[in-house]
Amino acid sequence: MNEPETARPLSRVRLGDVCEILNGFAFKSEGYRDHGIRIIRISNVQKGAVVDSDPKFYPTNAGNEFVQYMLRANDLLVSLTGNPGRVGLVPVELLPAALNQRVACLRPLDENRLSTRYLFYLLDADRFERACVNSSYGMAQKNLSTEWLKEYQITLPSLQEQRCIVAKLDEQMATLASAQAALAAQREAATALRSAVLRTALDPATHPGWRRTTLHDIVALDLQQVTADSPIARELPYLGMEDIESQTSKILSRAAPNLKVLSNTFAFDSRHVLYGKLRPYLNKVACPDFTGRCSTELVPLLPNDQVSRRYLAWILRRPETVTAALEGKTGSRMPRANMHSLLEMNVRFPSLPEQRRIAKELDDGMKQIDSMITSLDAQAATLGSLRTSLLDAAFSGQV
Repeated sequence: MNEPETARPLSRVRLGDVCEILNGFAFKSEGYRDHGIRIIRISNVQKGAVVDSDPKFYPTNAGNEFVQYMLRANDLLVSLTGNPGRVGLVPVELLPAALNQRVACLRPLDENRLSTRYLFYLLDADRFERACVNSSYGMAQKNLSTEWLKEYQITLPSLQEQRCIVAKLDEQMATLASAQAALAAQREAATALRSAVLRTALDPATHPGWRRTTLHDIVALDLQQVTADSPIARELPYLGMEDIESQTSKILSRAAPNLKVLSNTFAFDSRHVLYGKLRPYLNKVACPDFTGRCSTELVPLLPNDQVSRRYLAWILRRPETVTAALEGKTGSRMPRANMHSLLEMNVRFPSLPEQRRIAKELDDGMKQIDSMITSLDAQAATLGSLRTSLLDAAFSGQV
């Protein structure tokens, strides 16, 4: 699949005839250092950008050895594996940098014939990414060949037309980026508001008269195992960690009772609070309104008659509880909360009527904040679609 014909009579060229196309080097992970030459890997090439996520470096004195793989500012990169066809320009802030394997670098042979920025916008359009995916090979993981890239044909208007298209798109993209940044700031503020509201409502410093105790005194670990081959396992719906939304703790779905789960599970019902002990920073705490069974990464907690279930859930969602869970965690790559240690945490709680009042206020307030975040996410998705539309319009003669 190549770039489509437009209404204007434009020349068509192979990428290999107008660009130098470079493959990356297979840098060894054991050679990575904390600083030096940044290695640009497949994960750094995202849709429309080269990002500085999880940076890896090689020693600076290795630069001469890999000189042919050293990158320049505004080099155009293309992902070749996993999600082939993503493109981005190398920011000057990431230099010095070298090109890793499974990433290609496209350098126009003559900037007076082909503008790098024009080529970036042209290839950033969805049609190029679709062509890359459709032309990739491999079942488990898509792979794209640089030989295919060399044969890919693009439309090539005059340099003046290229500059005109680039100028218009630069202006539109700057306006779009400003709007996206404003939405991101609003979302960050809304997320911070969730923590602030929770901290304020449950702050023991403002309620010195509340009773002081430990979680262990008001909550019991209720670990009733359901073996994988037991008859009851086939009758109860199943909840896994993935079924609970991070931070909001909404139950997103539940598997049908006949789902075959090979490992043992825990039984729960509408009396329990389910606490996600795996990666406690995800803050997964749920109050199910049904009877079921769950992954052993979800711990059923049974509150006693001194504490409201929903109030307990909010206590467990506090930033302070997340911090305590991480302090007592086991494991580094896949941390798990030490539940016995966590239940020794000191908490303050008021009378039952006051607990219910606070829990209801938090339920209502968080629903409003969550609704605000959902709206902001929808607006962000709309802006993302607008970017695609602007690129499509630019290369179909509508700009």
